Amino acid sequence: MPVFRKEAFESLRINNEVFDHDFFWYAEDFDIAWRMNMFGWKQVFVPDAIAWHDRKTTKSLSGGFSEFRNIRHQIPLAKRRLEFRNIRWAIIKNDYTINILKKRAVDASLSFFV
Repeated sequence: MPVFRKEAFESLRINNEVFDHDFFWYAEDFDIAWRMNMFGWKQVFVPDAIAWHDRKTTKSLSGGFSEFRNIRHQIPLAKRRLEFRNIRWAIIKNDYTINILKKRAVDASLSFFV
């Protein structure tokens, strides 16, 4: 569960919006985290943090993985592919082009040795 300082969250505004409307269904949290990093905000993982979820408002997945898979397959394939698209879009729009090119060069050189 992400928790933000109001000042940090407000500093992410682009065209007076914090959330990018180009993201649909997936990866808006990834986009926010990426921009926080790019804007120099410190991010901390706290494994002992506890968050409570009100189960009365959402259906629990008591059937485990098989129920999750069945629900997931009810979502049209085009919408399921948005997760991949949105994560790539977050990287492209937020990172400097030179960093993306450097990472691709490193990835290509590593795959040569595999």
